[in-house]
Amino acid sequence: MKLELMLNFNGDCKQAGELYSSVFGVTHNNIMTFAEAPANPEYPVADMDKDKILYSDITLAGMFVMLMDMPEGTPYVVGNNMSPCLSLDDREEITRIFNALAVGGEVLMPLSQTFFSEMYGMVKDPFGVIWQILYYEREEE
Repeated sequence: MKLELMLNFNGDCKQAGELYSSVFGVTHNNIMTFAEAPANPEYPVADMDKDKILYSDITLAGMFVMLMDMPEGTPYVVGNNMSPCLSLDDREEITRIFNALAVGGEVLMPLSQTFFSEMYGMVKDPFGVIWQILYYEREEE
């Protein structure tokens, strides 16, 4: 069994994938628009959806993350559709990632000490995804 994550966007999936590729040093893969998908007569592609991303993916901290734009007429609620939690054991990297995601976004909870982590914060990126980022000290193996 494995856990995967699907992030939905409102027409700006490509830009989100580019941001995540830059921030996390990963590759935005398998980018397919709705127009490039095999035709399905039961679900015709609306003209306004043709350039939207039907599917793409990144691998982040060993987790497979799928990204897509929501088609026209599908309810989309910014930010509360998913909240990825990123645990790291490097305070400088936590600060770098948090600050990079905050550019054009919004700090919901500044990085600070909590009862469960020496360093924890919540940031909404420019695409409305709310990231929880925390320090997690790894045990020696």
